[in-house]
Amino acid sequence: RAELEIKRAELEIKRAELEIKRAELEINRVELEIKRAELEIKRVELEIKRAELEIKRVELEFRRAELETKRAEEIKRAELEIKRAELAIKIAELEIKRAEIEIKTVELGIERAEPVIKRAGLEIMRAELEILRKQS
Repeated sequence: RAELEIKRAELEIKRAELEIKRAELEINRVELEIKRAELEIKRVELEIKRAELEIKRVELEFRRAELETKRAEEIKRAELEIKRAELAIKIAELEIKRAEIEIKTVELGIERAEPVIKRAGLEIMRAELEILRKQS
């Protein structure tokens, strides 16, 4: 009977260890997801900088066209390019917000996985204590 209980406790330990492994794998997956989201934020930030530089370039072009030719067509085209670049910045900012929300979601997933790992660790300790108790 004690051997059966020891076997049961050992199986419980194995189950808890598997649960810990599963939770650790989930944490690794979530950490990779965070890294991906951080890389996405960096990419979008670079895109914002590029768009800002493009706005400056177009503004300079706009001023030159205004001073040199005063042709309405060139001025309108430059205005449209500025608006396009401003829209690109707004889109990039929205992408950053989305990536930040994604990071928060992933962090919540990690927070949810931690209690599972702690519980599994406690179950292992209980089972080991039970085994020690039954062996003595």
